[in-house]
Amino acid sequence: MVKRSFINQSISQTTNNTRKQSKLPQTGQNSNNILSTIGAALLSLLGFLVLGKWFKDQRNK
Repeated sequence: MVKRSFINQSISQTTNNTRKQSKLPQTGQNSNNILSTIGAALLSLLGFLVLGKWFKDQRNK
């Protein structure tokens, strides 16, 4: 008869191996902050330009 501790150890090792294998590769984890900052600045600038034009048109009416 196989010892119970050996069976538990085998199950534990199999479980750990399955967890390691079932984990997906972690791609795209590095955040590109400079591009995000540039994008936010461009969107803000565009918003200010549109609002400036709208206020200018409102004054000329």
